[in-house]
Amino acid sequence: MAMISGYATLVGQQQFQLVLFHDEILFGLFDPLFRSDELTIQIIEHHSIGPLTGFLTMFLFIINLVAMGLVLALTIWQASLISKGQTCVEEKIQKSVTKSSNSQKRPFDLGWKQNWKLFFEIDTPKQLIVRLLIPFPFQPKHDGTRWPSNHSD
Repeated sequence: MAMISGYATLVGQQQFQLVLFHDEILFGLFDPLFRSDELTIQIIEHHSIGPLTGFLTMFLFIINLVAMGLVLALTIWQASLISKGQTCVEEKIQKSVTKSSNSQKRPFDLGWKQNWKLFFEIDTPKQLIVRLLIPFPFQPKHDGTRWPSNHSD
């Protein structure tokens, strides 16, 4: 979703302006954030659109930038959780336990590389490419009740 939002922001903002402003690009991607005063006057005084349309266009791009940032932040957070071998609940519990004691015990952290292999349920890089590019139903390797851990059981 972060990639789709980024693509829509980068490509869509120029295409939308070309249609709205009749083959004219009035502002760049980050202009609504950095040059808002000049931009507002430029859009209001444009000959082919009304001021309401100009403000709605700027509002749309600002909302899209904010949404892209939030989705990207969520993606980064989830990737860090996968790398640590934790769920979001386990992370919150770990933070509260760490404050009260000095233990850093993570039973399901097998190292970031192995954690990602377990997440995608792959063994080779070729399987990862197939898993990402050709989505198909597959039989999971685990039953969902027991998981590999770093404890010797």
